Amino acid sequence: MSLNSFSIVFAGENFPISSIKTTDFVFRHRTLVETVRLPVLLQAAAGGANIDVLNDRFVASVTAPDKVDVQIPGLQDLARTFLEYVGKRTIKATGHNLQFALDGIDSPKEKIAAHFVQRAAVAGALGTPDFSADLQFVFDGHHGSRVRVAIVTDGVDVPTVDFNFNFEAPQVSPGDALAYLSASHEQAQRIVDTLSQAIQQEVSV
Repeated sequence: MSLNSFSIVFAGENFPISSIKTTDFVFRHRTLVETVRLPVLLQAAAGGANIDVLNDRFVASVTAPDKVDVQIPGLQDLARTFLEYVGKRTIKATGHNLQFALDGIDSPKEKIAAHFVQRAAVAGALGTPDFSADLQFVFDGHHGSRVRVAIVTDGVDVPTVDFNFNFEAPQVSPGDALAYLSASHEQAQRIVDTLSQAIQQEVSV
């Protein structure tokens, strides 16, 4: 299983897009370079990391993970720099998003459906045995997070597992939520490994 991307998201309001200097943002010793600046949007990137700033949303992301143990602190630094601009009280929620590819599995879509649903019952209801299934699970995670896990098979070449760890303020402060990114990654990795092993052992019918 491979990690496709991961990100930190702040949700708030009235973020000061016009006053943000991209040169203040550094990822792994590289200063971010501004790629788009509009009254309603700022984008910048460097070294495999990106930031997107809108009026009510900040996203710092890595779209090509390689050295995750190094990239996680780098992403946290970008988010902390943004917090210096807006202040912690403007943040309503912090999110950790991670996407994994369920690669290396023969006939993964069929095996996912066979593992998680009563295939015969669904086939009878649909009138066809030829179907795939997108699934979503929600549960309480670590450090006060609410976790959504979506297994997506439709419209993708390789099925993916999307994780969102949501930390609501003021129950969990943005600073604390940032510190929990490694824990989110570890929990997501454990879940994906378990899913992968179970799905690989599934016999399609």
